[in-house]
Amino acid sequence: MDSIKISVIMGVYNEEEIWVRESIESILNQTYKNLEFVIILDNPENKKLKSVIEEYSKKDNRIRFYINEKNLGLIDTLNKAIGLSNGEYIARMDSDDIAISTRLEEQMNFIINNPEYELIGTKVRYIDDIGKEIHLEDNRVYSYKDIKKYLKYDNPFAHPTIIYKADIVKELGGYDKALYAEDYELIMKFVVNGKKVCNLDKKLLKYRLRDNGISISKKDYQVTTTQFLQKTYKKHLKNNTLYNLNSEELNRLLLKDDSSWNKKIYELHKKALDLGKSNNKISKGFYVLLISIISPKYFTWYKNKVAVKMLFK
Repeated sequence: MDSIKISVIMGVYNEEEIWVRESIESILNQTYKNLEFVIILDNPENKKLKSVIEEYSKKDNRIRFYINEKNLGLIDTLNKAIGLSNGEYIARMDSDDIAISTRLEEQMNFIINNPEYELIGTKVRYIDDIGKEIHLEDNRVYSYKDIKKYLKYDNPFAHPTIIYKADIVKELGGYDKALYAEDYELIMKFVVNGKKVCNLDKKLLKYRLRDNGISISKKDYQVTTTQFLQKTYKKHLKNNTLYNLNSEELNRLLLKDDSSWNKKIYELHKKALDLGKSNNKISKGFYVLLISIISPKYFTWYKNKVAVKMLFK
């Protein structure tokens, strides 16, 4: 089985040193040994993380370490890593997550026994900033049939868990750097272009939940982009056409989002989500109703969440 080479790709920016160490060690300690680990530091000014990664690269020659001359952002960094990869398969990894030691072995076992699948994800265990497990249900769908349907409403994959065929992701052009939901769009490209995908019903990654400092504007853009992708995806499925994204139309929608009014609506939406986490259902219901009345976009967002729960119990 180890005859198939995997390229694990990871971008690093300003993450905590302990998180980066845990992430690197979790890949180097995989039971699947035939891998190269392509790590790109996207912050040339971060001398501490540069030193940490160099320390590991001297100990293990499977690490291929690169430093961007300037900050390119995650998407350009991932596309660069894809271009540098030599493996038959490429596995994603984030620099604040921890892979279970058998992750790659179990994914490759599935691939060898089911070669028709070209992108495979897994379930996750949620952890907090200090690595303590957060008891949240991970109700992902697994089968290709369910995923194809689920994509109309939400993203059924945890991005850092996925592994895909290198030649396919290169053929599809990698990640679209103009988007705010690049992982979601990549899955759609696979499915619309006839590639089989699935999730394993196993928790093979510790996924760190944290406030990553994304601006309110960007989070609002993500909602707009996600809904535009969903419409595009449904259109392609209905017409049985290959994937093609109308970037100009999406950019027009994003320009409309760039207003103080939209930012205020997103702040209300965030408050509703926070109330949901605290089980304050009455207050959450009030905010959801208010936002749904004043914003069709967020009404659609809530409607999709309900649809997922109803369709995939």
